[in-house]
Amino acid sequence: MAITLDKVEPGNGGFVIIPGSHKANFPIPPEIADCDKLDENKYLINPNLNPGDVLLFTEAATHGAFPWYGDSESRRTVFYRFCPSNFGYGRGYLEKNEELGKDLTEQQRVVLQPPFTNRLNRYHLEDDGSIGCGVRSKQKLDYDRSVFDCEYF
Repeated sequence: MAITLDKVEPGNGGFVIIPGSHKANFPIPPEIADCDKLDENKYLINPNLNPGDVLLFTEAATHGAFPWYGDSESRRTVFYRFCPSNFGYGRGYLEKNEELGKDLTEQQRVVLQPPFTNRLNRYHLEDDGSIGCGVRSKQKLDYDRSVFDCEYF
């Protein structure tokens, strides 16, 4: 689910999708996968979105983002993913791309944590902007240490 915070008009770039592609039973053709301009592909849809609009789509559909050509300097969207925590991907995306994370504040790093199960201590933002941590009970932490033989949890 994506909630747009800025106006997006067709041709501005940003989110694109191929409707119905989640039902395809063949790999995406290279001429579609390598496309980098909206006007080069009649299958790609760049939807018209107003601030507050909600876009629901399956990640099984062929989708992505084109460079931003809109009038505003930014394209802001809030993504909310519905999936079991053990199915979440994107682990370590900030750690693997130092350039991406070099200018982030600690608060931004907390917000951009990858998904993970509630078995882990999770940092969060408090109402005053400070960073808090949901810590599991000592009993549960001790149990995990005894089973997994590490301090990861």
